[in-house]
This record gives sequence, C-alpha cells and structure tokens, in this order.
Amino acid sequence: HFIFNTLSAVQHWVDSGDPRGGPLLHSLTAFLRSSTEALGRDEVTLEEEAAMVRHYLAIMQARLGERLRVELQLETGVAGQRLPPGLVLTLVENAVEHGIAASLAGGLVRVRCGAEGADCVVTVSDSAGMLAPDWLEGVGLSNCRERLAQRFDGRGTLTLRHEGGCTVSTMRLPLRQTDTRS
Repeated sequence: HFIFNTLSAVQHWVDSGDPRGGPLLHSLTAFLRSSTEALGRDEVTLEEEAAMVRHYLAIMQARLGERLRVELQLETGVAGQRLPPGLVLTLVENAVEHGIAASLAGGLVRVRCGAEGADCVVTVSDSAGMLAPDWLEGVGLSNCRERLAQRFDGRGTLTLRHEGGCTVSTMRLPLRQTDTRS
C-alpha cells in the first residue's frame, strides 16, 4: 500500500503541476534504492537502517504535511551496530501508520538510537496517543521479536508501552559492531 499510495501522490502532483512531486519522487527513489539493497542482506548497520528510515519519513512527511513531525537521533557510538535489516523501519512504519496517520491532529514520531550499558537501545515513539484497548500485535512486530531473539540468542527484545500519552516501542540488543561483511 505504501508504494502505491506514494506513486498515486506523485502522479497527482505531477499531473497538477504541484512542485511537491519532484522531491517526493526523489525521496521514493532513494528509499527504494537503499531498502532494496539493504533488505537483501543478513545484517546492516544502524546507520544504514537510519538512512532507510529517513527516506521513508521524508516520503510520509510529503504525504502527511504538517501532521507529521519527526525527530531522529543516532548516537555516533551505535552507528556501526549490526542488526537484521528492516527492524527499525518496521517500528517507524507502525508509529506513522497506526499512530500519526490515524490521528486527525497528527503528531511527532521520535526515533532515538543510543547505548545503555552493554546494550544498544532503539526507541520509537509517537505522540498520537494510546493504542485501542482491543489492539493485538500484528505480523510485523511479532516478526521483529522473533528476528531479534534469533539473531541475538534470546538477548534481543522488543517491548511496547504507553508513556505520557505516547506509544513507545523499545528494541534492546547487545552492542555488537563487528563488521561481518566480506
């Protein structure tokens, strides 16, 4: 849906001469290039994952306008952290789709990647409010949990909580920055 909705927005803006068409197409091309390459690998660095997230958020900001505000913080000490591709992107997509896009008022998606002791901690929050009381975890989050547990021998975790009116996803994994690419 994401790709088709974005292509529809590009087409509409190009047809109507809206100057947002060009930048949105540029962001979509960059996202597709980086994600296609990265998602085919076993591991990426947190820096590479953050680049995919930035492209995705640029697309969604173009589509949602002022309804989506973004803060992304990647501490240099964890930029080389190795992890399976798409984990952070999944958390950010969930925050945008189930939080911000679903809210008429929109809100802020905040992504923070840093170190806490011997762990790398990635926190994604959205200010759009609480999950519905009957909310059930979907395939994306359960796949993230499984991939984390498998890759980090049960030491990688993913939790969801409500804090200060925000939905907060926290991924915790052991710091591991060894480059395993040949």
